[in-house]
Amino acid sequence: MLRGTTPFEVTARAPGDADVTVTDEVAPDADGPAVAKVAVDRETEVLLRCPGGGGCSVTLARS
Repeated sequence: MLRGTTPFEVTARAPGDADVTVTDEVAPDADGPAVAKVAVDRETEVLLRCPGGGGCSVTLARS
């Protein structure tokens, strides 16, 4: 799970042997920060994109 105070998009390979990429695009709302959930089951690359190219800060959490 990734949390941030600005909009962001996260992309990672899906768990298992599937040749599938999972993407979640999120933005904060009145109830709190933007939260993206992307499951991974092994070491893998996770791509984080921030709109506008100005950068963003996110926090990584196990759950």
